[in-house]
Amino acid sequence: GKCVINIQETLQSNSYDIVKSVEIVALMYNTFKIYEDIFKDPTYSEVADDMTECITKNFWDEKRRVLKRNVDDLESSACIEMLYAISLSYSVATRDIQIKLLDTIFRELYTPYGIRVFAKTSARADGLVYPKYMAYFIEANLNQNGRSYASKKIAYNLVKELFLDIGKYVKDSIIYAYSEKGISIDSKVLDLYTISEMIRLYTMFM
Repeated sequence: GKCVINIQETLQSNSYDIVKSVEIVALMYNTFKIYEDIFKDPTYSEVADDMTECITKNFWDEKRRVLKRNVDDLESSACIEMLYAISLSYSVATRDIQIKLLDTIFRELYTPYGIRVFAKTSARADGLVYPKYMAYFIEANLNQNGRSYASKKIAYNLVKELFLDIGKYVKDSIIYAYSEKGISIDSKVLDLYTISEMIRLYTMFM
């Protein structure tokens, strides 16, 4: 409808008032690809293509192999929002960028107990890692490597320490956050989002 056309015009005119965030672009792309499947309307596909072009031209930093968090950020640094670009049902990033992004996320954001929100070298890093983002990370791995028994086994090895540790506490609650060294510093008794994401993570290996 008219909203779709307006978004397409915004992307094509380089006016980024509604698409400044890489997270928003990734989520919007996923939505329009789903609409395309449902309604068989080529307009949705055209908008999605514009979003992919927007990601490549305005968010991607080839030198640092990261997506900027916001289109007008002066400095590029790995951040959790990059994960949405490669972990949803439809990836807004091109295949070449997907591969490089997953490598960067593995090197700069991943730990066996959770995912950093910002790279360790970032001034915004708080020394915490969050299990709730691990499902997105594993989803991105499976999206890239397939869902064979072998690829699931490799992915499982990335989270087995987390699963073993959570097993100690699951009767009371699932840990909300760890330190980067894997020490529990949990301060929440119940976090439904973390619990639901851990359940989703378990189901990926079934």
